[in-house]
Amino acid sequence: MPVVPLRWAPAVRIVPRFPPLEQLEQFEPELQAAVVAEVASVNPDIIGDLRLLPSGRLPAGRGASRIITSYTFGLPGRFNDETFAAFYGAESLATAIAETVHHVVAPLKASNAPDQTLPRRSVLHVNVDADHVVDARSVAYPEIYDRTNYFESQRFGAIVHQRAQDGIVYQSVRRPAGQCVAVYSASVLSDCREDRQLIYRYAAGQIEVSELHYTDDP
Repeated sequence: MPVVPLRWAPAVRIVPRFPPLEQLEQFEPELQAAVVAEVASVNPDIIGDLRLLPSGRLPAGRGASRIITSYTFGLPGRFNDETFAAFYGAESLATAIAETVHHVVAPLKASNAPDQTLPRRSVLHVNVDADHVVDARSVAYPEIYDRTNYFESQRFGAIVHQRAQDGIVYQSVRRPAGQCVAVYSASVLSDCREDRQLIYRYAAGQIEVSELHYTDDP
């Protein structure tokens, strides 16, 4: 497994709209773990599953809560199963849109959903500054790029996670020209900020993405 440094400023992530948890963004890094535990003890519904939170130093300051809750509310993905979480990002907005559209349109098609406008989504920019990322962009790992079956890629991710590497950088499955990263170490992420909002419209089995609303300086 080749290991490389990864500096993306920014990586792009698209998520449902939700406000930051101010309780997690006004404390120094040394207090973050205690603050997270306190928030969870008062209202566990807003903090998610702390068992999925990566060990080690947590991010602090602007956008910290969006990074933290991306782990504690994490779902199984290409490079993680239900036992550990990952922060997924793309190298560009175009790649991030392609990745999310795939996951949005599939259940709508399967359920024969009517045409509809979906709730707005937020585009997040987050800096990645990692020294030890497994580079899976080589064709040496074709089995991790199955379009529908995540068994081999999750097994691959579990090995990388167990070896305490920062994450995996890989080719986008939904946009051939794109690249994505799955980050296991929250400490290599910083300055997560909202860049704009997107509207997804579902019609005739496809998603149209439009109406960008800038909400903050990137």
